[in-house]
Amino acid sequence: MTEPILDVANLRVYDPVGKQLVCAAQLRVYPGETVALVGASGAGKTILVRALVGLLDAPLRAQVDSQHFAGVAVSSEPQLRDRQLAQLRRKHLGYVNQDAQASLDPLQKVRAALAEQALLNGTKKTAAQLAAALQLAGADESLLRMYPHELSGGMRQRVLIAAALVCEPQLIIADEPTSALDPHIGNRVLQTLLRARQDSAGLLLISHDTEIVAKYADRILLVESGVLRECTAAELLRRSKTEAVDTAGAAAGSVASSYDFAFSAGYRRGENAVHELEFSLQKGAVTAFIGESGSGKTTAAKTVLGLVPYVTHRAGVARQPPRAAWVPQDTRSSMLRGMMVAQVLGEALNTAARRTESKRITKEQAQERAIKLLAAVQLPPQVVGKKVAELSGGQVQRLALARALAADPELLILDEPVAALDAQSRFAIVQLLQRVQAQRGLSTLLISHEMSSVRALATRVYVFDRGRIVESGNVTEIFSSPTTAATQALVV
Repeated sequence: MTEPILDVANLRVYDPVGKQLVCAAQLRVYPGETVALVGASGAGKTILVRALVGLLDAPLRAQVDSQHFAGVAVSSEPQLRDRQLAQLRRKHLGYVNQDAQASLDPLQKVRAALAEQALLNGTKKTAAQLAAALQLAGADESLLRMYPHELSGGMRQRVLIAAALVCEPQLIIADEPTSALDPHIGNRVLQTLLRARQDSAGLLLISHDTEIVAKYADRILLVESGVLRECTAAELLRRSKTEAVDTAGAAAGSVASSYDFAFSAGYRRGENAVHELEFSLQKGAVTAFIGESGSGKTTAAKTVLGLVPYVTHRAGVARQPPRAAWVPQDTRSSMLRGMMVAQVLGEALNTAARRTESKRITKEQAQERAIKLLAAVQLPPQVVGKKVAELSGGQVQRLALARALAADPELLILDEPVAALDAQSRFAIVQLLQRVQAQRGLSTLLISHEMSSVRALATRVYVFDRGRIVESGNVTEIFSSPTTAATQALVV
């Protein structure tokens, strides 16, 4: 009988005071097998996987009764186990982190990042081999000469996948590999990972996308109440149906005026990433940008924020940018993990106070306002005393929204606000955004490939394809009568 690539018995993870956070009685991954790990946001999926391969962050600690990885018996003694796993990771593991932005060195071009990853695994790859790895991950070799800040969220995710595949590992761990991608490209990327699995690699897939898991996984493991157990595809789909997002659509209403934009823009002189865009962001309403990963949605939003260096505005269009706040796609990487929530909100509140009151606010004022912001995003007041690293994905998303609201913006830009969340957390965040929008009357720009959220929140939609807007209209028109192939691929 074929031996498993990974075989773990009775793995437990504890917090600093000895409380057990998650446990797995048994977890095995065989060659050529896809094992999916599912569970609600904050259930402990990522903690469990990082403990499996010796990447657990202090002060959390792991204990295991027995473990075999790539045919090697791993010691259960913590320090020796960490050293053994570090050696085995370099030779046999390809890891696709959920947080693509934090995983890439901002001062290192993609070519150097992939070459360095290969060297860490003991191999030297040619430029052609690096380009082939990118193409295998569904990306163009032109990305080799780019820096991470020049890439969309989806492009960064594909670079991470290329880095995981470049050394032909025995085990691939993919933590939400398609969360930053639209469904079309997400399926292509998953097919890439499955092809690697067919080459005798094992794939451990962490995902909240129940349809993808049910379709592609050979076995499904559910983390629930801190315990790992087997789960059938039928059970998973049944559970997800009760947590689906209400897609009844937002009421269009009457809109008094709008912020109008017309520009081309890019990150390099003479090379536009978006071309001849014209769009209006209606005041007091939600406008959505949709399109394939890398189509220019985030670049357009960053241009509105003044974060793109080379911009050509169309003559005759007034340039009066609104006071804007941004909730980025990689919310966790936009905060220092060791910072307290009070510090995160305090910095934002002081920045806003210096603009409106020309002075810093006191510590007591910051604490009081921070608790009010937390209440606005439905987080309990005690969260103010926690570190960012202690929060779940859904809590970090709410904190990022609270930080943005601290600036008292006229325009709120949300870049994939629910992409990395499970169905239950996604539903809760959409409901929260609906309430915040109604209470504050904000103009909101929503960038998303999660179509149910677009239908629930947006009044007007712009469709992007290859750096251009190819279709626009109210949300009902776009979803009921799409006219372009790009739109049909997204909404049909």
